Amino acid sequence: MIEGHIAALQAGIQMRWEDVRALEIVIDEIAGGVSPGKEIKLLQTGGPLGGFLGPSELDVILDFDEMASKGAILGSGGIIVGDENSCAVEMAMVLADFNNEESCGKCFPCRLGTKHILEMLRNMTLGKAKEGDVERMQAMGDTLLTSLCGHGQLSVNPINSAVKYFEEELKAHIIDKRCPAGRCRALAHV
Repeated sequence: MIEGHIAALQAGIQMRWEDVRALEIVIDEIAGGVSPGKEIKLLQTGGPLGGFLGPSELDVILDFDEMASKGAILGSGGIIVGDENSCAVEMAMVLADFNNEESCGKCFPCRLGTKHILEMLRNMTLGKAKEGDVERMQAMGDTLLTSLCGHGQLSVNPINSAVKYFEEELKAHIIDKRCPAGRCRALAHV
């Protein structure tokens, strides 16, 4: 399934993975490309436990190992395409919210880690983040890897890949108190 800022008539299409080799083929040829006049800024793959990719990774081969080497997973096979008006911090917060809500709460790393990561991302979108929050999220992610199940262990993927591909955008939210995409309303005044 592919969704997001793509040609509207092709959104929601389903395909057979064996027919596709590269991510750019899925977006350009099968889904009809990005919305007219827009450029791809981010890709989120594999559902809420998946990761982000930047536009430089469009040539990635749709293979479990290849995707993992780039910091993303195929997971459920979902792909979200975001154009330059998408905010990586906002999308990471939405994914973190899902991961927090879906935590069963059985183990401390997942129950507390997903909650704290969500709080830090929310604070970024509200202009309340502190320097060092990125490093704190990464440390929480290391702790999440000790979770009892795959949900907790994989919930760090959106954070690690957001830092890998969109560190400057995270810093803009934290240090400059601005959202480069203009999506975070609390930061719109800047």
